[in-house]
Parts: sequence; structure tokens; C-alpha cells
Amino acid sequence: MGTGSSREQHLNSFNTLQRETVPFSSDLWKTILSQNLEDDSLYLENLKKLKNERPENLATFIKKLVNQLVLVKGLQRESNTPGDFQLTTISLSYLSRILPIVFESGDDFADKVFWLNQDVEPLSHPSAKISTPPSITTTEIKEEQENKDQENKDQENKQVEENKENEEKKDEENKTPTTTTTTTTTTTSTSSTNNKNNSNNDESSFDTTPLAVKLMDSLLDLLFFPGFTVTESLGLKSPKEASPDSIPVLFSWAGGFGVDSVPTVHNKQFWINRLSVLQCLITCLSEQLYVPQDLVSTFKSKWLDWITHTQEYYTEALLFSLINTFATFDPIGWGIPYNHLMYSDDHEICSKLSIQILNILLTYDPIENNEIPQQQPQQQPQPIECRNKFIHYIKTLKRVRDFKFFFNAFERIMNVPLIASHTKLPNSTKKIELHQDLTYTMWLFLSYNHDFLRSIVNYENSPEFLIPLLQYMDEGRKSQTTHGIVQIGTFILLLLSGERDFSISLNKPFVGRIHIDIQQPQVYSDFVITVMYRLLVDTPDRLESIYECVLTILSNLSPYMKNLSMVTCVKLMKLFEYLSTPRFLFATNHNYRYVGFLLESLNNLLQHQYESNTRLIYAILRCQNQFSKLAYLKISPVTPSKPMDQITQPSPISTSEEAFGKLNKLSISEEPTTSLNEKSDSTSTGGGGDHQDESISKSKVQSKPTTEHPNSTGATPSSTNSGTPTIKAFSSTTPNQESPKLSSGDVTDSQSSTPNKQQLPPPPPQQTKKTQMVSHFMPTDEWLQDIKKQLPLDNILKVITHLSPQIQGLCTGSGSDEQKIMDYLKMSTIVGIFHNPGPIMTRRYHSNAITKSWFIAYMWCIIYLENHSPPLFLHTNIKLFQVKQ
Repeated sequence: MGTGSSREQHLNSFNTLQRETVPFSSDLWKTILSQNLEDDSLYLENLKKLKNERPENLATFIKKLVNQLVLVKGLQRESNTPGDFQLTTISLSYLSRILPIVFESGDDFADKVFWLNQDVEPLSHPSAKISTPPSITTTEIKEEQENKDQENKDQENKQVEENKENEEKKDEENKTPTTTTTTTTTTTSTSSTNNKNNSNNDESSFDTTPLAVKLMDSLLDLLFFPGFTVTESLGLKSPKEASPDSIPVLFSWAGGFGVDSVPTVHNKQFWINRLSVLQCLITCLSEQLYVPQDLVSTFKSKWLDWITHTQEYYTEALLFSLINTFATFDPIGWGIPYNHLMYSDDHEICSKLSIQILNILLTYDPIENNEIPQQQPQQQPQPIECRNKFIHYIKTLKRVRDFKFFFNAFERIMNVPLIASHTKLPNSTKKIELHQDLTYTMWLFLSYNHDFLRSIVNYENSPEFLIPLLQYMDEGRKSQTTHGIVQIGTFILLLLSGERDFSISLNKPFVGRIHIDIQQPQVYSDFVITVMYRLLVDTPDRLESIYECVLTILSNLSPYMKNLSMVTCVKLMKLFEYLSTPRFLFATNHNYRYVGFLLESLNNLLQHQYESNTRLIYAILRCQNQFSKLAYLKISPVTPSKPMDQITQPSPISTSEEAFGKLNKLSISEEPTTSLNEKSDSTSTGGGGDHQDESISKSKVQSKPTTEHPNSTGATPSSTNSGTPTIKAFSSTTPNQESPKLSSGDVTDSQSSTPNKQQLPPPPPQQTKKTQMVSHFMPTDEWLQDIKKQLPLDNILKVITHLSPQIQGLCTGSGSDEQKIMDYLKMSTIVGIFHNPGPIMTRRYHSNAITKSWFIAYMWCIIYLENHSPPLFLHTNIKLFQVKQ
């Protein structure tokens, strides 16, 4: 507890700071720094009051804390005592709590204190008193000198005005006061222009450096300080003397990535000191938390600019230390049960902070408007040079050994929570929650370095790392608060699906253990499709924002999938039935795109992998009625039995779903499916089933969408109640915007048209609900027939037409019919059925400002939720996303 100061004295010191202006040289600061800062909301309230009521005291306190760090790593570098290191740790803990309070206000306080070195003026307080210790007289001397300087300056101005005509006399009068003032004062206001230049030159040698630069440089130096965070055998002298360009990589905390071995041996005190520095560093980089999400992709932080672009000395050592800290963390160790109860492992907390800081550094790459010039359509976009040196290093990394080291660490850490949750001895293994941060890091590595992506794809057991990832995605779909891991995993699969070798590797026999409630897959393709099906269909909270991305992954993988199991094929048919139902198809004007992606996947399987997917052919033949229903689907307007003036209008208090059911009654008709040959022939010739006159009236479809419209912004992280943002932030399925991952064409919008084109009477002013409902999408038969031409349905109908008569001839009603059908399908062929087999189309992810904003928000959501002890960002005004109190 420091030098013995009690908690009451500590709190009284804060009360004094809130009442009076305390100078820099006051002994009150020693009293405050004599005790460790406790994780108490009372201290946080005191710091916030100090910022609002006495900002000048808070500025002085910050300078006092930074000066302590500069002193330890500078003048006292070779003579520090344990007491100096303890005072440094206390200073770091205070800075970790103060910086978020400074950032959340959004005023010019941070710029004045940290970047401009300006004094903060005290607020007007009638009862304010200046607290000056009686033993200190330097303040009085300084005030007298300032008064004398001001008098000399006024006198000089009068003399200059009186003697303008006599230049010689004026020169003599100017020389005398200049020499006198420069000998009396060097740090206060000067009396002439020459004296100002002299004083500025003196201050530039030690005072012009921004306080933020001093703080950040001190933190980076303390991360590799011998005796504090690394071994003393590296030498107490500053490494800049021997290595002026960059700090030697031997100062890294651990070996593995980038450096084979280091002399530092881990001990508990080193981890505690590293933890204090990392906590202070992550708060210095937290300025993005207090920026709205729509501005964060272009927001330029001076703190992040300095550490990622301006400074180069610590870049490699910091990058290696952060990666190796979590990559070498192994909570299981020798596998001794309940080993986490025997001792506390500070390596775990440092690993979590290290991976979070690494994600912050690798994510910061602000988009500037002037970097995206408007180019001609025929011109190729010019590559933009990355200013972030951390990103540049990852992009240019070629060392295969580093790739393998990081990938092995990823596999090990991702499996830890699953192993801990399914042990025979309950709670025998500690559940380490690093998988969300590490999944995001894997996404960054894959998106930045294509060589790393290729090495993962060609790894000997490359599909095995999908087992924990897909299980986390399946578990994450059950709650809105864990949808983030689903969306990050979807992006990773989208990147991997663009690689041909990865798609082929999914045909390997499934080797692994799964803990979710699904049947053991036969190949990895079965596992991927099963999880995708559950994400799209079996999800309590609709994840419509990932529909297009998931179906795009399936479309990219489908040309290479072989030997799909019968269970998987049935799920594909159920997915088609779900997406092609009128209730889902007519919900929005772009839902037909989802059916198109699934039909494209089925076509790929038929064209490129027909011989090895006979089970899929059998499943398609069993569900041929679903394809026929979609082919003959029509919308028939219903003639009202009452005049328009007698139609009952929806009440103002009725729900939008009830109102739509009353105002817009549509009749969905489908052609009978008695003769498959007739239907298929008419469809292939473009007849559309005109030879059949009868129509079966189905249940009336509500025009109220069952999901949110993709153009709505109600699911962005800034407006959701959950701590994790949803992928709705980039509106991946919006047809009128550039897709964040695909190049999607525009979709015709038929929102204002109705089947019978009836003119509704103007609603009363109080019926605001009906005014909003009229703007919803209203499908018409013309729109339906137009979008059906865009669906790749013809090839599937040709296959059904070709195989259906032979299959019907094999059906005798005995139990061996299914085996006969499968044997026949293995011998069948579709050569000559498809006139022009299309090329394999692969869609790839392309970054944009909206997806970048979502990634930043998701990253900071994880950091915010996992840093409650100590509460670094708790009870601060977060603007990047909405925090549910």
C-alpha cells in the first residue's frame, strides 16, 4: 500500500484537487502516488469530477505521471530502485484510467495537453483558492519575474514609439533591455523579439516534444526495459546507443515468430510489469472507441499514426513480442487436471492484451477520400501504399516457418475452450476465452498475406482447423450476443472458398471430434454444408445479413464437392424449399438472389461432379415438385367483392402484418404437377404452362416481410442492445449499394406497384402506420416472371425430364427400389443434356468502408467486454457501439 497512506487520506487528496488549483511542485502529488489505484468506481467518479471541475489539475497530474515514466527510462535508467519501479507501476495504472476519460469528452483537452503542450486554463470558481505549500518559494519568484518582464515590455514599446525618427537611438535602447531580460529569465515570457527566438531555441531542445510522444515512447521503452520487463543480461544502457535504427529483436519477450530464441526467461514479476504497460498502451490506442461507427473508417488518430507510421524503432520487436506472447501460451501444458487451481498464470492476461493490441495495430488503416480518385471505367485502380508499418510487415512476410508457427498456435488455442467444456473431470481444464480475438487475427493474416493463405490451404491437415471454427459458428448462432463469431467465420470461409486447393481438400474423409448435436460427417464438405444449413434455417434470431455471403461460399465450393452424404443432400433440398417458398421469396425485392445462388451451386454439382454425387441426383428427383412449383409460380390479382368505398380499412392500432393482409390480398397459383414431362417440356420451350387452365389457389401470402429490410440501419452496432455488433452494419444484401464482398448487379424495385392498381383513399393524419406500410415491397406477376428468367433453373429441369421416366420404371414398390435407383444413377450420364456448360465462377471478397467500420466496431466490442478487471473502459461514453447498461 505504498508508504502507508490510508484510503481516507487518499480520497481526501482527490477532494483537495477538486476544490483548489494545485501547482506542479506540490507535495499533494506524492500523497496521491503513494498508494495503488484500486478498482473502485469511487476513484473513477473522482477522476471524472476532476476533468469537469478542475481540468488544470488533471493536466498537471498527467504531466506528473508522464514525467515519472520519462525519468525512469531516462536519467535514472541505470540507477532505478524497486521503489522507482513501484512508482512507475502506480503511474501506469493512473494513466490507464485517465486516458479513456480524456478521450470520451471529445473536447480540445487532449490536444492541448498531449499534442500542443498548452496550459489548461482553470474554470471560473468564485471560492477557488490557490494551494501553495509554505516551503516552496519558486512560484513567487516566477510571478515576480513575469511581472518585471511585462513592465519591461511595456516600457520598451513606449520607447519605440517615441524614437521612431532616430534609428541609432532606438538600436541602443533595444540592446540594453534584451541582454538584461535574457539573463534573468529563460523559461518565461521575453521582452523582445530576439529574446523570444532565443527562448524558443532553448525550449525546443526539451519542451517542444508533444507529451503524447513522450508517453508513447516511454511505454515502448518500458516494454523492453532490462530489469523491468526483460532480463538484465541485455544491459542497462539504452539500446539506441548501439542500435540507432531499430531495437535488436533479442529484446523480444519470447521466441518463435520472427526470432528463434531470446535470452529472457519468464518470471512472475516480468509478467506483472508487462501487464501494467500493456494496459496503459491499449488505453492510449482507444481513441476509436469514442468515434461514431459511420466515421471510424476514415478517422485518423494521432496516437495510432505515431505508433504505426512515425516511429520505426520498436516496430519489429513489438510485433514479435505480441505474437509470441499468445502463440506460446499453453494452458493445458502436460495435461495435469486442475493445474489452474494450483497457481495463477499472469501469462494468460498478457496474452489476451497482446492479441488485442496486435489487432488494433493491424486494423488501423484509415481510408482517405483523396486516396480514392474517380477513374475512367477502362482504367485499373492504382494500388494505395499502406502507411501502417505493421500491416506492411505482415503483407511482405515470406518465411514459411513463421506461417507454420502461427498456424499451429491458432489450432491449439482454438481447441482449448472446446476441450475444457467436454472433459471427463468437470472443470479440470481452465476455459481460456481467446478464440474470438484469435479468429479476428486469423482473418487479418489471411486478408493481408496471400502467401500465408496459400500455405494454410496446402497444409497437410488444412481442413482440420475448420472443425473448431465451424463449431464456434454453430454455437454462436443461438444468441444475438455471439453473432459476431458467426460473421467473422463467414468472412474467413469466403476467403478460403476462393482457393481451388482448399475446395478440393474438403473432399478428404472427416477426421476429428465434434461436440455439436449433428451426425458424424463423412467428408469435410458434409460438415461445412450442415453448419451452413443451420445458420440459414435453424437460427432463433434471423441472420439474413450473412445469407448472401454463406450462399456465395457454397457456390464457390460446389464445383469441387464430391461424395456428399444423403443427409447433406436432403438438407440442400430443404434449404431450396425454404428459400423458394412464396412467403420468403416475396418478403423483399432481392430474396430471389438467394435462390439463384443455391440453384447455381446445384448446377455446378451437376455439371462438374455428376458421377460422384448420385445421392444428390436422387434427392433432386425426390423433390422434383419443388422445382416445378417455382417454375410455374404466378401471382394472380384477386377481384374485390365489394366496392372500394365499402372495403374495411385497417385500424390505426392494427399491426403492420394485419394491415398488409387486409390491403394487399394476393393469390399465388401453381400449375398442377401430374405430368412431369409436360411441365418440363413447356418450361424448356418457354410456354410457361399455358396448356393447363386450372390453377390451385394457395394460401394468401402476407406482404409483410418476415425479416428486416436490408436497407434499414437498425441493426448496426450503434443501435443494437447487444454488446457485439451484427453484420447488418454493411448491409451485404442491399441491391442498391455496392456489395462488400461480391459484385452484385442492381435489382429492379417494384415497391410502389400493386397487382390490381387500386387507388386507395388518402389516409387520415393519425394513421401514420398505413403511410409507412405503403412503402413496403409489393410483388407483382410481371416482376415475378422477370426474376424467374434470371434463375438458373432450366438445367435442373432438363435433368429431371431426362431421368424421371427411367426412374419411374424402376419403381416396383419393393424395398429394393432405392438400391436399384442408385445403381442406375451411377451408370447414367448427362452428356449432351447441357448445351453450353458454363465456366467455373469464383466470387471473392473486396474490402470497403462499410465492412471496415464493422470490423473495427466488432474488434472493440470484444476488447470492451473482456477488460472489466481492471475496468479500463467501463462507464465511459462509448460512441462506436451501444452499450446495454
